[in-house]
Amino acid sequence: MTSTSTSIPDIFKQSPVMGTAYHPIFKGMATVLMLALVFYAWRFFDSAGTQISRDMKLVFAATGLMVLFSYYALLKSTTTVGADGIEQSWMFKKPITWDEIRSARVVRMPAAVRLIVRTQTGKFVMFHAGTSDLANAFAAVASRYSR
Repeated sequence: MTSTSTSIPDIFKQSPVMGTAYHPIFKGMATVLMLALVFYAWRFFDSAGTQISRDMKLVFAATGLMVLFSYYALLKSTTTVGADGIEQSWMFKKPITWDEIRSARVVRMPAAVRLIVRTQTGKFVMFHAGTSDLANAFAAVASRYSR
């Protein structure tokens, strides 16, 4: 698997597979969790708001913004399996080329399908599939790069 022509699954040269990175059930669970966090934060600040220092309010606000940004990124994240390799967007893009892959394995869990890739340098990279098309693409990649 050292040359590009033999390491890229042929099916992805013709038609890349792209879809949401996280399953709708997972997104729903994240939404319920976010709503619960907002509700409890609202109640906390409503009852103890005057007893909290300005600096602590800023810390809570910054933490809340980071959590909201993570949630937004989770909702908008996409995964693409294409001619150049695999890429997932989240807070930052996470690309890997076909030549970088040493091995790959699919892990299936309730409401989550993941592709765990081991690179030529030994680093592990995880990609998420939120659609059945991506899950099938992951299975094709894993079968091609299984040890």
